[in-house]
Amino acid sequence: AVFVHMNQEYVLLGGLLWKILGKKIVFWYNHTCGNFLTKAAMFMADVVCHTSPFAYTAGTKKSRKMPAGIDTTLFKPDEKIKRQPKSIMYIGRLAPLKKVDVLIEAAKILDKEEIDFVLDIYGAATAKDGEYFEKLQVISADLRGKKKLFFRGAVPNEQTLVIFNTHLVSVNLTPKGNYDKTVLEGMACGALPLVSSPAFNNLVSPEFCFKENDSRDLAEKIKFVFSLPENLLAAYRITGHQAVEKNESLFLLVERLAKLLAE
Repeated sequence: AVFVHMNQEYVLLGGLLWKILGKKIVFWYNHTCGNFLTKAAMFMADVVCHTSPFAYTAGTKKSRKMPAGIDTTLFKPDEKIKRQPKSIMYIGRLAPLKKVDVLIEAAKILDKEEIDFVLDIYGAATAKDGEYFEKLQVISADLRGKKKLFFRGAVPNEQTLVIFNTHLVSVNLTPKGNYDKTVLEGMACGALPLVSSPAFNNLVSPEFCFKENDSRDLAEKIKFVFSLPENLLAAYRITGHQAVEKNESLFLLVERLAKLLAE
């Protein structure tokens, strides 16, 4: 068998040879966008895998929704790490698609209402998104001056375990269809997720979902989390970790992939 991850070109280049050799082709593609080349690769593949219900490859006879593959033996709550109250985090690329400006505007609303918080933004901008990063710095200047917002830069994945365990809230603003693994990793570590993508509707409780591109609604959701008593916060953390372990774990992904390849 041949397993192709997110590269339709490999299916298009090698698919005919693999068919002649009698090899099964499993094509993993989770983008929400695709084109005629994606369709051609899907046609040549025996099975097409995705994690988001809004993926371009979802909804066909060949489609298989798969777990995202979160290592819950690594990403889990760590009682030795102190979780900071009223702490907010974002982790990911600093790009227009990620809507970090919406989060900063929500933080400005909280600041205007004299709500205490700290927002840590982890990630970096690519060269083509340099102008967007400059915009983020401009609109956040006042918050940075008040020590309420910090750009922490890019961090290696193995350090995110501590980051997730340090923060109360993890915000993800990617648009409809996106299924960022950082949301699931954060949940597994006990950081409460705030998301706008409906792809998470079956995993994240409605009270933690905000309207896409709506800074005011996001600010209200943050205030809601801040208002929760510790016993409810603990209950939500346990529920979140269990949901990831049950539906999105690395063990479950390997089990299902092995079964697919063996069929």
